Amino acid sequence: MMGFLWQGYIKAYRRPLMPPLRFHRQRREVRIVTPEGEEWTVPWERVHAIAPSATMIGQFGAAKMGGLLLWFPYKDQIDEPFHMNKEGWAIMVSPGPGIAAMRQWECIRSFMEIGPEAVPEPTHVRDESLRDIFVEEFHKARQHHGLLLTLLWDVGIGQILFNPMGYHWLHKKKFAVIPDLTSSESIAWSQSLPPEQWAKRSPELEAAIAEREKDLEAAATAKLASSSEPVDL
Repeated sequence: MMGFLWQGYIKAYRRPLMPPLRFHRQRREVRIVTPEGEEWTVPWERVHAIAPSATMIGQFGAAKMGGLLLWFPYKDQIDEPFHMNKEGWAIMVSPGPGIAAMRQWECIRSFMEIGPEAVPEPTHVRDESLRDIFVEEFHKARQHHGLLLTLLWDVGIGQILFNPMGYHWLHKKKFAVIPDLTSSESIAWSQSLPPEQWAKRSPELEAAIAEREKDLEAAATAKLASSSEPVDL
């Protein structure tokens, strides 16, 4: 019954990992490495993020689906202006639709524009928590079904066929592993730079950020003013 799932796990475990996208905040650049081995560098300000989402309605109710789409220009089109129908190299991640995708992008943007200290630590799944859950479920099953049946199912059949601990081990050893860049050019590009050589924001981005901060400040002031007005009940 579980054979087709384990076949999928084995295929995924044997599949080579995709090269990572490396964001270099000191250079304000992103290194693209395709699975075919092609490499190029994209200026940070040429990266575009799109958060598509759609709501599906059926007999089960309404379900919202979506993700975060990162768009990069091709190597020979970096200086061309972006528009919604322009082709490019894209990758989609699945943090969730709507606000979840926007939060993921905000983590990337904050890392590049502010620094690592502005990005929260990722959720860490510990072996101890998985072990504690297993022990707790084992004691519950023992109280309801007896020791012999619990050992036969939870420790025997359940852990061999369904094997959540085996999947957790595969996840840590393979699925959650981020490979490193291997080419000499990418390794040299990845090195840190002295502070005096760090890239600066373009004047256009500085002006756009200043205008956006002014709009946010005006909106906050207006909201504060409206909340302090007397309300007739």
